[in-house]
Parts: sequence; structure tokens; C-alpha cells
Amino acid sequence: MERDKDYEQANQLSCDSEQKLKSTLSTDLKEIFEQYISAQDEISSADGFDQFIYGYRLGVLMMVEVFNGREVATSGRTN
Repeated sequence: MERDKDYEQANQLSCDSEQKLKSTLSTDLKEIFEQYISAQDEISSADGFDQFIYGYRLGVLMMVEVFNGREVATSGRTN
């Protein structure tokens, strides 16, 4: 996927800030920080997956409405 300039700038700022923060932390605090980063990555990944599934289901429901009429998608009745 292509990223726009704003995304690239935000990503660079995030990476630079992380490196600066790590350089000031003790070994124990670096480990805790790494655990935090890992947990945030897992949360972000799970949220992204949930959003994809929601969008996919919404798209499927729209296709059902297009081909069978709104009543089928919203009530389960067939024509």
C-alpha cells in the first residue's frame, strides 16, 4: 500500500521518539517499554482485524440488499 506524506512523517516521528526514549531508559525500564509496545501492537492488530471483518460483513449485507431486496437482508424473509 502506498502511504501519504502525513503518514510517513508521523511514522518517522514515532520511530525517532521511540529511539530517544529508549536511549534514556535503564535495562529494566527498556524491557517494560518493549512489553508495552508489543501489547499496543497486538491491540492495534486485533482492532484492525475487527474493523476488516465488520466492513466485509457490511459489504456482504449491501450485496444481499442489491440482489434480493432490503427485506431479505434485514428480516431474513425471502421474496
